[in-house]
Amino acid sequence: MNEDKVFSLLVENAFDFLLKASTEIDSQTKYSVMHFYAAVELFAKARLMKEDWSLVVSGTKEPDWDKFIAGDFQSVTLKDAHNRLKNIRGGSLSEAEMDAFKAVAKDRNKMVHFFHEPGSEEEREQFTRNIVKTELKAWLFLRTLLTTKWQTEFSSWGRRINELNTELLKMRGLLCVIFDILKPQIAENTKKGLRHDTCPSCGFDAFETQALSEDKNKIYVAKCLVCDFSEKSLNIQCPECETIVTLKNEGFGHCESCEKSFEPIDVAGALIDRDAERSVADGDCSFKGSCSECEGYHIVVRTENDEWICASCFDVFESLEVCLRCGKLTAGVSNSFSSVCNDCESGGRDKHEHA
Repeated sequence: MNEDKVFSLLVENAFDFLLKASTEIDSQTKYSVMHFYAAVELFAKARLMKEDWSLVVSGTKEPDWDKFIAGDFQSVTLKDAHNRLKNIRGGSLSEAEMDAFKAVAKDRNKMVHFFHEPGSEEEREQFTRNIVKTELKAWLFLRTLLTTKWQTEFSSWGRRINELNTELLKMRGLLCVIFDILKPQIAENTKKGLRHDTCPSCGFDAFETQALSEDKNKIYVAKCLVCDFSEKSLNIQCPECETIVTLKNEGFGHCESCEKSFEPIDVAGALIDRDAERSVADGDCSFKGSCSECEGYHIVVRTENDEWICASCFDVFESLEVCLRCGKLTAGVSNSFSSVCNDCESGGRDKHEHA
């Protein structure tokens, strides 16, 4: 058995677990959560496997191929996989993706260790709806990963992804009661000028946002009133064809008109205001900083809207701060008396100065 065969087996098992999760959501909700989380872990391991099989092996012992293919080893957890994927170009998981997957992990841990059946029929229905929300959100992020950032590695499974998407979206039927209750509120909000788009997670026309598609270089948040899914979005102008490109939750994407790819460094260049851009060109680095949330380097920039935006995770900050120990400009230091940035090892009570 070679590495490609093992990779294919991992992926097929992941799809099987997801399909099983979709069929169990109403009748055996506990097992749906367990199987869904198992699938998420398998996809993360498969992505590591595509890079190097030894990355799937946990622990300090030297990986052994014979033991690996025999299943005689301890594999990485989702947290371990996340940390290892950070070092793979195009492989890292965004903060929003990990939050969605950790929500499934939290439910899964409750099922394994503390689960008790809901008492009344009403409690059971509410419990199932909450699980549906969590799984649909996680599937949205997972499907996006498999078809965009990890497209090269999983391109052979396009048909399976589409088929599974059809099956998982059947779960949205369990949320219809929520949508029916919210219809009067949505109609009233629409009269007030709020826009309600189709939610990318549950598919109901309840994705509320005040932003216009033409608004540029400003982070806005949209939230679904049915499934509570939310995402930070950013509209920027493509430098190649001038089309408005909408990026979701992170600074990776592509222009649908000319197929130009975007990475955080491209987004930072599009966001930075003209005066700051000239200063950077002249060697002034005070208009770029690092992000304490996603640990991106030199990707927090000041925009023409006078906001400091991280071009990777889309967090918005009021200012940059200077670590007096190393001199590094950082956004999002936890408090004004914190002495050091994320890259420094220990604290004190030195002040950070605002840039």
